[in-house]
Amino acid sequence: MFQHHNVIVGRGTWIGRRTEFVSTPRATITIGSDCDISQDVLFITGSHDIGPDQRRAGAGRSDPVGVGNGSWVGARVTFLGGSRVGHGVVVGAGSLVMGVFPDNVLIAGTPARVIRRL
Repeated sequence: MFQHHNVIVGRGTWIGRRTEFVSTPRATITIGSDCDISQDVLFITGSHDIGPDQRRAGAGRSDPVGVGNGSWVGARVTFLGGSRVGHGVVVGAGSLVMGVFPDNVLIAGTPARVIRRL
């Protein structure tokens, strides 16, 4: 297992080049064991509420991000704060992951949606 600041990576997980972890002090990015994370994947825990018209980036917030054991994440996927994919999930390349997804599904798209059960 690898742990650094607010990033936890399980045993046997492979992470591709140029993958970035953008974590705030109040939220953790957790990737399970035996996962394959392709290149150029972006994990972001921070965001903003929508503010008034004077400044649309309102109050900041931090939400955790999670990837379950045995999952496979394609190239150039972005995970936003509050997103979680279950165990054995395949995430199609270029997807924008927002929300929570169950175990053993294929998800893809912008925003990502369940394509089928595995």
